[in-house]
Amino acid sequence: MNSSATIARRGRRLAWPRWRGRTSSWRSSASRRCKSPECGFHLSGGAWKRNGLVRSVKLSLKISKYWPLTAAVIFQLALGYLDHRLGGEARSISLYAIPVFGVALYFSYPLSLTFATGTSIIYLLAGGLDDWQISLNETLDVIFLLGVAVLLSKLVEEHRSVRQIAVHDALTRLYNHAFIVSEVDREVERSHRYGRAMALLMIDIDHFKDYNDTYGHQQGDIVLRETGYILKSQVRATDTVGRYGGEEFAVVLPETNLVQGKLVGERLRSALATHSSKHKGIMRTIYISVGVATCTPGTRSAEMIFEQADQALYEAKRRGRDQVVAFTPGMESLPPESQGATHGRRSSDHSADSG
Repeated sequence: MNSSATIARRGRRLAWPRWRGRTSSWRSSASRRCKSPECGFHLSGGAWKRNGLVRSVKLSLKISKYWPLTAAVIFQLALGYLDHRLGGEARSISLYAIPVFGVALYFSYPLSLTFATGTSIIYLLAGGLDDWQISLNETLDVIFLLGVAVLLSKLVEEHRSVRQIAVHDALTRLYNHAFIVSEVDREVERSHRYGRAMALLMIDIDHFKDYNDTYGHQQGDIVLRETGYILKSQVRATDTVGRYGGEEFAVVLPETNLVQGKLVGERLRSALATHSSKHKGIMRTIYISVGVATCTPGTRSAEMIFEQADQALYEAKRRGRDQVVAFTPGMESLPPESQGATHGRRSSDHSADSG
């Protein structure tokens, strides 16, 4: 007796008692599964034994909205492995497997991929191979490669979307606190390695808390968005503008010394002071205080340049606000009450200060 036919008949004899009568319940089973919170794509592994098909492994895969494409690619990879092990003609497995896999999807995927693959192999061993089948599978190989390309493009798109959310502030669409800190780290390291200048501007909106309390948080959010938009429009494409926290912003300026950094700060202050908008019949003007610091040979870390820019910022507020102050070494000796909050505290507490 033909060995392939024997294997096929044994396969039917072993598998059929396990699946008899279940066809009518596939739809109801799938419906119940889809309503359950742990609904996922279920894959069961099996082992052939004399007493029937023993389901030895159950694996629940939580797959994203691209699960059909992902499952198809994984399935084709498995067929590629069989192709490698059994020879080139075994590529016609996919000719039989794809319809079975389609039936599984039609019944809301309760049919396991393992069972679908096993059934396809049995059909393959029981039947012959024709030239047209092998030719068709060459086309299926191309379709598989296209599927991989589409899947990769979708994954790249998802990665970009997630990264966009991770490094941007939701309100202003500027870079967030974490990204600004990492950018300053990179620029300080670059400055030390290549001897290049860099400047950091810390910017605080004057009297923002009073405005927020008077006109409400919604109007305060509008002020924050307008401030961020104007700041970004006044700097180079190579500069980095971000919301540091609350009503405070930061601007990282590569290839910029202290004098140039102060000039940029004045340009930003002037652009905001000349921009007015009306709210409930009252003209609104945004004023800011700016502290400027640069990376010098004595700057040991990014933390240090943040502290220096903070000290310059609070010196600007102490002098009456609406001005730009560059850090000088003498500011380190100012008493704590004149310096205000430290960089370490404000990096973890982004609540609006009294302005």
